[in-house]
Amino acid sequence: MKAPTTSEISHNSHGTKSVLVTGATRGIGRAIADELGRDHHIIVGGRHQEAVDNVVSELPNASPFVVDLTDEEATATAVSQLDHLDVLINSAGVSAASPGDIASQPRDEWRRVLEINVVAVADLTRLVLPLLRASHGDVIMINSGSGFLRTPASGGVYAASKYALRALTHALREEERDVVQVTSVRPGRVDAAPQSTHSNPTALFGLKSHLMAYARPIRHIHYHAANAPEVRSYSPKHL
Repeated sequence: MKAPTTSEISHNSHGTKSVLVTGATRGIGRAIADELGRDHHIIVGGRHQEAVDNVVSELPNASPFVVDLTDEEATATAVSQLDHLDVLINSAGVSAASPGDIASQPRDEWRRVLEINVVAVADLTRLVLPLLRASHGDVIMINSGSGFLRTPASGGVYAASKYALRALTHALREEERDVVQVTSVRPGRVDAAPQSTHSNPTALFGLKSHLMAYARPIRHIHYHAANAPEVRSYSPKHL
């Protein structure tokens, strides 16, 4: 069965809230899509049509959002197909291709990581803000302990992107205060693709359970952040 397009059901006449989850085909993004998909319309963000369609087919109420977020024109085109949005969850991100000290990292690697982890996030958020303002919706940034903790040797590229994402989140929160709720979540390290080496069903079940432990609090944050307007950054100790 052909998956419905985003424009066909991004605005749900039954009042189900629409949530765009980037990076929704694996890892924490997929776990969030599975958790919220029980009673939300999930707009499944990903780069590859087949992977996105697979997730859409497994959720009760979902539509595809297939785009390479580093492609400015393609992102704008994809967003133009949305007519309603309640929540944006920026989960897509990359790590450095390989650990290395600052002296060994070429300019192209800095550009690659910052483009995906910061620039693409800022641009997608900018594009959907009119929809989120109209719905008095939420932006949830999936950050990392690397954006808050002391940076280890050989972790500068990734940490720099996550500190920048933290600054972006703080600025957006102040700019949209009382209109759009802005929350940062900083989970610890998870065993998710591309890091995962699990290959058997038992191990994969454990992996899913581990990811869901991070995904379930997203529901709590989405529903309760409005009641705690000054609490806008969540770490594992809060969850």
